[in-house]
Amino acid sequence: MNQGRVILLLVAFASTTWPQVTDHSSAEREVRDTLQRYFSAWQDANRETVNSVTRPASTRFSSGGTRLGNLFGRTTGDNRKIAHFIRHLEFLRPGVAVAVGLWRDTTPGAAYASGAFNYTLVLEGQSWKLATVHETLNQPLPALDSSAPAEPLRKDGDWEILFDGQSAGHWLTLTGARDLGQSWRVAEGCLISVPGSQGADLRSDREYRSFEMRWQWMASARSNSGVKYRLFGADTISFGPARYAAGWEYQMADDAGDPGARVDDRQKSGALYGVVPVSKPTAKPAGEWNESRLLVMDDHVEHWLNGVMTARYPVDFAFDSPVLLQHHASEVRYRDIRLRRILPH
Repeated sequence: MNQGRVILLLVAFASTTWPQVTDHSSAEREVRDTLQRYFSAWQDANRETVNSVTRPASTRFSSGGTRLGNLFGRTTGDNRKIAHFIRHLEFLRPGVAVAVGLWRDTTPGAAYASGAFNYTLVLEGQSWKLATVHETLNQPLPALDSSAPAEPLRKDGDWEILFDGQSAGHWLTLTGARDLGQSWRVAEGCLISVPGSQGADLRSDREYRSFEMRWQWMASARSNSGVKYRLFGADTISFGPARYAAGWEYQMADDAGDPGARVDDRQKSGALYGVVPVSKPTAKPAGEWNESRLLVMDDHVEHWLNGVMTARYPVDFAFDSPVLLQHHASEVRYRDIRLRRILPH
């Protein structure tokens, strides 16, 4: 990572290893506040605040693990616009926390598109302080396949019809190919994920920044899926072409049968997966249709399920991205997928 790059990451927290965590809630808020002040200070070139939330011997590491010296060596105030997503916050022991997540540079012409990070914080007295920062580059989303023409876009007023029950022509594999292979099929007016370990996510053939999306879905027994948006890059899990992407996720599952959904409200349908729990469980049982609404704005996101707002959270920097249907090795049916763009005021 270039030493002059400033990664501005305001933070939302998750830990998929703690079902219904209550003991760590106060510490999570304190760590979040520390990181928010730290990254805002870098953005504003406020060295005094940076000093107050970092240890004097704090250390920064490159993508390859090279020690780059303490955190004070970074350049501030260069107007970078870095979007954030913290996937996990783990407490290794009382007084030691690790934040793990993704970043994406939304600045036009940015030299580095996206990456991952791993921050260690320690509790000194009553204050949390950064001890180490490790930042890496991430594989970007593959370019769209331009060899096959896009299907003409059907509209209903302001709504773009992304799936009409007959054609999956507006959905691509993550590599950009229009051939969906064996992972998905269209049948009975539905777009259906085919169970199996070799599945692959589907992304839209257009990109969106702020929008409202509506769709219907049906979970099979013990199934798990989701709609992802504002994608940070490919999620490389194994060798070969990228098949999955990392981004914010509107969770969809059989809440009564999926192991994670049964014990953690952050894994129930309508949650921001692993991060923001549902305000009220509202998913219908497996085998019944649900109606979802996703509102993605420049400054916040709302998740709605069966007429109830199940999650709401703030965001920092908006950026263009496809929307994505997750393949989670189980069968979930989608129908009537539509989206309308929301233009800035």
